[in-house]
Amino acid sequence: MSGLPPQKRGGVGRVIRAFFQAAAMTLRGEKLPTPEEQVAQRYPLAAAWLAETITRVKAVEQAATGIDLDAIKVRVDRRDMRARTILDAIRFHATQEYPFMLRNENEYRTIGIQAINTNDVYLVERLLSVEALPEAMKAALTDLHTHLMTSFV
Repeated sequence: MSGLPPQKRGGVGRVIRAFFQAAAMTLRGEKLPTPEEQVAQRYPLAAAWLAETITRVKAVEQAATGIDLDAIKVRVDRRDMRARTILDAIRFHATQEYPFMLRNENEYRTIGIQAINTNDVYLVERLLSVEALPEAMKAALTDLHTHLMTSFV
């Protein structure tokens, strides 16, 4: 092992330690926490906020029962966006993107989450500007908007 450059020696030791830790966990019948469990353990407030975001997106979809969300379009930055696309994007951020960013620490993580969330708020505001929306859907969108304005970061 002494023939390896110094930056590679630590990597081999780290792999060997990880192997023995994994073997010990297997013998004890333990499993690594899922990515969702990792976020919930390390960032319980963020996990609760993300779960509430998903709940509120579902509430908007339920309030829009019988309405074709693909037919509702708003102009955003010189392009048309469908209501379905906006809700899917917010759900994706809450279920995939934010948890990924929380699990992978770097100096830009907080500002990245804030930027994405600010964009989600803007998209919901654009949807709220559609006059033909039923009152139940507007109320659910307003609740989602209020929630997004209380970001966890």
